[in-house]
Amino acid sequence: LALAQPVSLQEAVRRALLHDPSIAVAEAGLAGDEAGIDAARARRGVQVGLEAQGGASRTDFTQDTVSQLPRQIGLQAELPLYASGALKAGEEAARQQAAAARGLLDGSREATVLATTEAYASAWLAQKLVDVAEARAETFRLRHREASASFEQGLVTRTDVALTEARAASAEAELARARAQLSGAHARLERLTGLAALSPVTVDAGLSGALPLSEGEALSRALARNPSLAAARAGRGAADARAREVRGSFGPKVSVRARASAGEDIYFFFEDQITDVGAFLRVEVPMFTSGLRAASERQAEAGRSAAMAGERAAELQVVE
Repeated sequence: LALAQPVSLQEAVRRALLHDPSIAVAEAGLAGDEAGIDAARARRGVQVGLEAQGGASRTDFTQDTVSQLPRQIGLQAELPLYASGALKAGEEAARQQAAAARGLLDGSREATVLATTEAYASAWLAQKLVDVAEARAETFRLRHREASASFEQGLVTRTDVALTEARAASAEAELARARAQLSGAHARLERLTGLAALSPVTVDAGLSGALPLSEGEALSRALARNPSLAAARAGRGAADARAREVRGSFGPKVSVRARASAGEDIYFFFEDQITDVGAFLRVEVPMFTSGLRAASERQAEAGRSAAMAGERAAELQVVE
């Protein structure tokens, strides 16, 4: 600790924001959710695919047998026109999920700043307590030596010597405890910042005058700006959109499909060139899903209930 490097609170916080793995996890989550927006948007666009197939078949007629060796390659494009709101709801859910991820990232950063500030102040205070304990222990060491010398001269009793010795031992124990607390404070600060042998120089964070004027103003600001609450609200919005997406996924769907293919087949050892071009309007109406629709809707509703409870819990925490 004597060789600890002096570091300011601002520098400690800066290093913690770069060092904390929870922030990296939140950043990765945000990147994934933002990619989810692009994926949801892409599902509403044109999908183009290439298909190739080859094989052999044998067909038996009443009076003959035909062997075929079909080979085909084709290009197909499909554009969804109507999906009962499922695609739009999926895109909205992805946007809300990304907003929730941004709130979680902001919350992770704020939590890191708060934890680092607390750890920095605790380490600073622990160092001051060690200084006080060292001075107190040294004082009682001197008193014990003085009492021992006075006893040898017959000026005090053995009880006086024992009393000063007990006080000196108590001061040494307090010093050992203060040093242990300082070691723990430095270990926590090192975990948060990644800096070993860090010595806090001051706890002045330059926050004077930054507090709200009243409790009501503080609560109003917190409810409007708290990132964890914003994340919970966005999570509820995502859950609402997911529920609409589930309902829409079991509704009627309309799409346009175009296809172009070329191939050849062999009938009785003669090759026959085949080309196929077509455009189709496709309509799908689910009729029976073996209970999948009801189960999916119950699952989505449970997600909405959990998101609502999470939003309420976040709001209660902010008020507290």
